Amino acid sequence: MRARRVDLERFNKDTTTHAGLWLDKFLSEQNQQGGGDEGVGEKAAHFRSLGHHPCPVGYREAFERWKSGLDGQPNVTLGRAAAQGRLIIGLGEKGVLEAGVSLDHTWGTPLLPGSALKGVAASAARRLVEGWEKPKEDAEKAEKAVSPYRFLFGDTDERGAVIFHDAWWIPENEMPLHQDVITVHHAPYYQGKQDAPPSDTDSPNPVAFMSVSGAYLVALEASPGLEDAAGWLSVAFRLLELGLAELGVGAKTNAGYGRMALRREGANAPTQGKSKSKSMATTVIPFDQLDKGKINDVITPELLQVAPELELERFKALVLSSEYGPKWLRKRLEKKKPPAWIAFLFPDGLPPS
Repeated sequence: MRARRVDLERFNKDTTTHAGLWLDKFLSEQNQQGGGDEGVGEKAAHFRSLGHHPCPVGYREAFERWKSGLDGQPNVTLGRAAAQGRLIIGLGEKGVLEAGVSLDHTWGTPLLPGSALKGVAASAARRLVEGWEKPKEDAEKAEKAVSPYRFLFGDTDERGAVIFHDAWWIPENEMPLHQDVITVHHAPYYQGKQDAPPSDTDSPNPVAFMSVSGAYLVALEASPGLEDAAGWLSVAFRLLELGLAELGVGAKTNAGYGRMALRREGANAPTQGKSKSKSMATTVIPFDQLDKGKINDVITPELLQVAPELELERFKALVLSSEYGPKWLRKRLEKKKPPAWIAFLFPDGLPPS
């Protein structure tokens, strides 16, 4: 069945073709559903036509302009996420191909949506780090539990502490677009159309889709007005690093897709072997000198497994002041002997009462 509009028949792909438009509008013929040629017919050839497609003209300049606007900013952390194999991003997006892929709307280049990256980091927090369980709302008190998870990632009522931007593809000579195939060997059985158990005589049904590879520039930005932005960015970056390596991003991660290696980039990247500054080393307060009570209910030592480079006391002060608010903090300030972690909130001395 013809799939391309008659007015577009005379157009052919060249080096200036927008990859997203080509995939969406220029499929020559639609495979007959159930015909068994999805992985070898026109749809597969349509995907393969973007193999070795050159980097769009002007994209390098746009990428460098975007990167330079973020690099060196104190409230931004940049990272380079390199695919360890192939990724399937946007497979469930609607379209004539019934197998979507996330491409930049302007340039047609692959990208990692910020929502996908935030989901990976949140999933890593819940599944891989003790003490980061997603909080449940207390039905009796009709209030949400105090939690670093909720503060970092936000919820439907409040934004999170860190913004996950879309990750742009780091340009090379050719775009890393690949035609991939998954073969379903027992489709009738899975669809409930066959009572007999699967057997080796069942006809395979290859299904084509688009996967990507390459490296991407990840940008995490602290929300405006956030105290100790560097601390929260460090935690978010570590969670994302853990999630990309262990869980993967996108579809079919159980089949090995989506694994990435993330490392810091840009002016704020730490130097190898760099030690903590003298001022930080001399202001660490022992854990046993901290104010007891609520503080240990909010932050546990296990929580710091995700960011061991942060001083435990400073992190506790950050979360407590953010979650309990100024009234709670003011009561601690008015004590004859304020808790030690107050010093991390007011390094220049306590404010006047």
